[in-house]
Amino acid sequence: MLIRKGETNSIVPLLLEGQVTEYYMNGNVKSISIFEQNQLISNKNWLENGIEYFDNIYYSVDRYPVFVKGNDVLNKHIMHVLKLNRVDYSALTGKLIIGFVVFEDGQIGGFKIVKGINQRVEELVVHALRTLKGDWQPAQLNGKKVRFFQKFPINFIHDNFQVEFFDFYSGMVQIERE
Repeated sequence: MLIRKGETNSIVPLLLEGQVTEYYMNGNVKSISIFEQNQLISNKNWLENGIEYFDNIYYSVDRYPVFVKGNDVLNKHIMHVLKLNRVDYSALTGKLIIGFVVFEDGQIGGFKIVKGINQRVEELVVHALRTLKGDWQPAQLNGKKVRFFQKFPINFIHDNFQVEFFDFYSGMVQIERE
C-alpha cells in the first residue's frame, strides 16, 4: 500500500525535497506538500473522505501551540461538559485522540477524530473544545505564526476488579484481577 511518494536528497536521514504526496490507508490523497531542503513550504490537505481540509498546516514547528489559560482549565472544561451530559466517563476505557487546527490568530477549528472510542463522547469532546473560552498561543516556525495540526489525546482509564476471594498473607490483602 502506497503511503507517501516524492523526492528526497537523502534516505537516511530522510530529507524531503520538492513535491511529496501522502495517502490515507484507503488510497485517497491526504496531502500534497512542497519541501525545500526538508522545510515544509506549503501544503494542500484533504480529509479521508476526499473533502478539502485547511491548506498550509504544519505538523512540526519551532514552538508548539499552547492554550493560554492552561491545561487544567482545558481538562476541567472537557470533564464539566461530559458530566453535564451525564456521561459516566469512569466506565470508559481507551484513548480518544482528537485533532484540530490552531490558526495563526489563536483560534481553533477543523476538528477531526484521529482515534475514537465512543461516538457520543467524541461529539461531546468536540463540543467542549468549540465552547472553550480563551485563545491559544499559535505555533511558530522561524519566528512566524503558522497554522498547526494539534493532536489532543484523552485517556479514559477504568479498572474493573472482580473479587472472587481474599487470601490473607501476613496481614496483607491480595486481590486477584481477572
